[in-house]
Amino acid sequence: MITFNEDDKTAKVYSCSPSVINKLKKMEYPIVSSNEVSCTFSCPKKSISFRSPFEQHRKPGKPLSDEHKAKLKEGRRKAKENNGNQ
Repeated sequence: MITFNEDDKTAKVYSCSPSVINKLKKMEYPIVSSNEVSCTFSCPKKSISFRSPFEQHRKPGKPLSDEHKAKLKEGRRKAKENNGNQ
């Protein structure tokens, strides 16, 4: 959980995830509080960013030609045959 307000230059990051806690420790952000399962860190607000979902960043692919589709289909057919022969 991330909390901050417009007046402060810092944000507080709370996590129970060991991987997130380890990353924040490696980044040497100060620990505000901790217990057996969680930690709260203080970090510069400017280091917090929000991204769009991955799918929105993907560019639509170039349409495949009928010839290319036929080659892909033939390749899948051959792979299926080879897997059946093993």
